Amino acid sequence: MTKAADRGRLVLRMAGTSRAEQQQLLGHYTEQLTAATDEARRAQAAGEDALRQAAQLVQDSPYAGLLSDLGGTGDASPRDAAGMRQQFAAVRAQLPTVAERIDTERAETDRQARTQAVELQARAQSLRTASAAMRTEADLRGQIAAQAPHQHVQESAARDVALQQARRTAAQQAWFRRPQPFPVPDSGGRRR
Repeated sequence: MTKAADRGRLVLRMAGTSRAEQQQLLGHYTEQLTAATDEARRAQAAGEDALRQAAQLVQDSPYAGLLSDLGGTGDASPRDAAGMRQQFAAVRAQLPTVAERIDTERAETDRQARTQAVELQARAQSLRTASAAMRTEADLRGQIAAQAPHQHVQESAARDVALQQARRTAAQQAWFRRPQPFPVPDSGGRRR
């Protein structure tokens, strides 16, 4: 078009066109070129925006850490579709191993929970048994107090003395069981 614009009128007539027609075609093709360029820019911007949104979606995912760990990219997310496909393929290849590890961890947690439940049930049964024994003892004391008040007072006093003695003995044993520090000699060779 540029070469044709420099041609003279005679050359244009021989080509079967005129300067006006040439200007009209030049304007038409310039408009088409401008529209195509604008469309290409919009498509490029839309593609970059979609890529940013996809990368943000992947980063915001609760599995982003897993994706970066398994995909072998560290903290950087790939910014192009080929990089993302490669990262997803690497993750997909490792998923069976990860699923097995998660299943193993869940099975261990389940086993521990079941063991703890059994232990708690045994402790609950033990506490129920102790509670029943204490209720029975309280009932018997109530009967003794009603039938023989003088004997009840004597037995209560003897029981209180025995409990106090047991507490003192337990405290003394705890005192003697505590770790004793070793004597450290001072600078004169004497022990402190």
